[in-house]
Parts: sequence; structure tokens; C-alpha cells
Amino acid sequence: MERRKLKKLKKLSPKMISAVEKSIKILLWECVTDEQRKRLDLKCITFPVNNPSYAEAFGVMRGLNALNYGYFGPVNLTAFGDKHTSAPYGFHIRNITNDLQNLCYWFANIKHIVREEFMYKLAGEEAEKAKDALLQTSVPAPKEDIQTLIETDLTLAIVNKQKTKVRWLKIVVGEMQRLPSKNLSDIEVVRLLTKLAKLERENLTRSEEKTSEYLETVEQYLPKKASVEEIKQWMKDNVDFSAFKNKMQAIKPILAHFGAKTEGNTVKDIILSL
Repeated sequence: MERRKLKKLKKLSPKMISAVEKSIKILLWECVTDEQRKRLDLKCITFPVNNPSYAEAFGVMRGLNALNYGYFGPVNLTAFGDKHTSAPYGFHIRNITNDLQNLCYWFANIKHIVREEFMYKLAGEEAEKAKDALLQTSVPAPKEDIQTLIETDLTLAIVNKQKTKVRWLKIVVGEMQRLPSKNLSDIEVVRLLTKLAKLERENLTRSEEKTSEYLETVEQYLPKKASVEEIKQWMKDNVDFSAFKNKMQAIKPILAHFGAKTEGNTVKDIILSL
């Protein structure tokens, strides 16, 4: 189409553009089959033209054309990362004049965006399935490793584009990396998390706030403290104080059992109360 004819086309408002893209994305997502979901391959995600949802999605573009909001022109595939170019897959150019008025180009652009969004979602779902399978297995689970749990949650948050969670977890991981040891025990991680939580509570007190997303993120990795009754019961069933010259020597095996769920001073006070 000649440039002089393009000038006669009507322009969509940003709000209308967003609404059109949202509607088309929903319809294109419906085109993806269960078989394509299982492959987890970006190239396997296609949109058959004979699919009713695809036809309805392209019908939106036909409607825009009928209302004189655009025309059907050629699609520059190299803009989307053709295999013969070095452009990243899914790259789209929004600073080209009238690029959204070329309805074929715009539609192809939306398809590439949907493919990438779908792969991010599938990757997150597969990671969650693997995590659930591990939790449900009949094989005894390995000892709780809070450091690994935090790092795994950060990876999942990045995959699922949870920007707020990524921001807070990066702070926590950064603080762990500043410690001398790279492989931290649960006790070391809990000690660090307790410190971070304490500092955040102090900041909230100064600003007269009760809580924050950062504090909630940190506290979710702090293990629930063992109650005094629980510790006493375990000591009764498992500790023979007559085997120790000094009953305070029993603190070490008790802490070895409860780990980050209690503290040395707590165990000491319980033993003194016996």
C-alpha cells in the first residue's frame, strides 16, 4: 500500500491496542494442544489455520481492516529472529512507523509473544510437578536444606516472572553469598534469616508499619520453633542423663536432633528446670 494511503488509516488508542492484543492472545492460547504442551519445545507450538479459535483471532484483524484501522501487508520475518539472522527469537519492533497498522505484521508479532509466554508457563508448571513428585514419593526425603529451597524458589520465581518475589529473594540469596561458606547449614541460614527479619521489623517500627512483603518472604523460610513440651518429650524418650558426667553435655545431641527448630539457651533452660 502506498504511503499516501496509509495516512488515511485511523489509529487505535493505546487502550484499544491493549484490548485487541489481550483478546487475540486468549484465543491463540486456546489453539495449543495437549500434545504440544508435552513437548516443551517452542518450535512445536503452532497455530493451525483451520482451528476455530485461530480463525476467530484473525477475524479480529479482519474487523480492524474493515473499519479502516489497518491493512494486510507483508511480514518481515527477520524481525522475529529468523534462523538466518542473529536477532533473538520473539524480538519485535515497535518503533517502526505504522507497524501496528500492518495487521499481518502485528498478528505475527502477537503469535511469537504468545509462544514465548506459553513456554515460560510450561517451564514453571513442569518445575512444580517435579517438586510435588519429590514431596509425594515414598522414598524418605533428604534432610531439609533451607539454602537449596530458597535458591530453587528464586529460580521458579524468575521463570514465572514473579518480579516482586524475585526482588526479595535476590536480597536473601545475596546475603547468603556474602557469608564465608558457600554451603550453609540450616542453622546458619536460620541465623541469617532471623537477623534479616529483625532488621526489617526495626525499619517497620520506625515507619509505623506492621509488616511488609519482604518480611513475609523472609519469615516463610524460618522453621516453626519446637515447643518446650515437644523438647521435653523427646528428651524423656531419647536422652539418658546418667550417661553424662554433666547433664549439660546432653545439649549437643538435643540440638543435633532439633537443629534450627530450637536454640541452645532454650535447651539449657529446660534441662535446668528438670
